[in-house]
Amino acid sequence: MQFVDDYGVWNVLGEIQLSDSPVYLFVPNTSKKIIRYTYLIDWNVWDNNPGVRSNALVRWHYGNNNELVGFYSKLYPKKESNIVAYNLISENLELVPRKLEARIIKQGKRLYLPGTTMLPWSLKVEEFQSV
Repeated sequence: MQFVDDYGVWNVLGEIQLSDSPVYLFVPNTSKKIIRYTYLIDWNVWDNNPGVRSNALVRWHYGNNNELVGFYSKLYPKKESNIVAYNLISENLELVPRKLEARIIKQGKRLYLPGTTMLPWSLKVEEFQSV
């Protein structure tokens, strides 16, 4: 699905419901240079419960196997979308991203009591197409 905003045309790659286990978003075989992450969170609950917030780790997997992976990037949820420029394609090695791995991690050095669960949230991933 595509849509247009002030920046240009965006292609929605999908949404990921995050958990503390890795979750994968499989993507089409296209060149991804500029990615926008939008944090889908109930902000009223988030703002009033600082003790159970979380961040996210994301990384790209390349090729047809799981051996070729990129570095983790840490995402800090905020009300504004986060636009990140990646160099995800290596023309010489013909590496094409196949899937995005994401998972939540606790914020900072917070101590979570046993049985405490982090607030649930999702991540919408979009690819910039053109101006």
